[in-house]
Amino acid sequence: MIASNKRILIVGNYIVNNGGISGVIYNHLTKLRSEGFEVDLFNTKRRTISRLLLFIPLIYKIRKYKVVHIHGSSYFGFYPIVIGVLCARISFRNRIIVTYHGGGADHFLFKRFGFVRFILSKAHVTTVMSRFLREIFLKYNIDTLVLPNLIDVEVKKNYDLDWTIPRIVSIRSLKSIYNINDIIESFRLVKQKYPKAQLSIYGTGSEHNSLTELVAKYGILDVEFLGVIPNEEIPNELSKYNIMVSVPSFDNQPMSILEAFACGLIVISTNVGGIPYMIEDGRNGLLVDVNNPNQIADKIKWIMMNPELALQIIEEGRIEVAKYLWECIRPILFDLYGINSKAKG
Repeated sequence: MIASNKRILIVGNYIVNNGGISGVIYNHLTKLRSEGFEVDLFNTKRRTISRLLLFIPLIYKIRKYKVVHIHGSSYFGFYPIVIGVLCARISFRNRIIVTYHGGGADHFLFKRFGFVRFILSKAHVTTVMSRFLREIFLKYNIDTLVLPNLIDVEVKKNYDLDWTIPRIVSIRSLKSIYNINDIIESFRLVKQKYPKAQLSIYGTGSEHNSLTELVAKYGILDVEFLGVIPNEEIPNELSKYNIMVSVPSFDNQPMSILEAFACGLIVISTNVGGIPYMIEDGRNGLLVDVNNPNQIADKIKWIMMNPELALQIIEEGRIEVAKYLWECIRPILFDLYGINSKAKG
């Protein structure tokens, strides 16, 4: 017989084999089920008209669960939080946990502060993934608990990296905020010193055509666009590379950085949002300014010329990622759900 507080419904926008919120939801589902939970997902990722009709099926389903854990973000991404909280409140039987994702929180709260605060006040606990987001919410007198992103990747212990050529990878959506064009521009500069350098770009998005056109315009060789990568294949794919570059204009706590840490890659990222809370420049990764391909290229060249120091940085990244593994997240999550973290099954 499963205890009532081990019946959990997760509510949120979910896309199979996608990172971000979907990646966190997937990891929560997988780990909670391995602990003997009866856990289900109510997916709010629907067409606009269909979303308006979700209240009735969600109210019906939510009555079967003691705990409702809702994942959402800013603007349209706040909809799962709205519908999840309101439906759970109607039943009066659920413990409501809200996890807010997203690097655009400050602007969203400034524009919608009253509404957001009202909705979140109906939850028992609101969690965020980083101290960066917690500090933003405190500006608007909304208290939160830090629940870091959960990463489900085996941490690589031994590094056998080949530093003869840069093998660079990007795993982000092909959208303007992720500045994949800057990675391509920097790669063009790197190729001048390392003609055999390689760049693999995973992901899909609205910028795909313009990015492939940019590569063709410069006639850059050794650039591959590899599309979506299933979550379970990420570790094996990352093991083919030695450098990850992730240079968004804003972000919170990118899963791709944590995955790179776990897989033994050195990470170059932008000094924005919550990323400096994850990466200390020169200790466990390297930071650059936004829209600065020259800095990215210089960091890549520095890595190639200083492999011993690069290995030290990689080791610090491995230590950092331990904070995001199930062993550390489990007691926090169980406490939120009102479950004894020492109990299993």
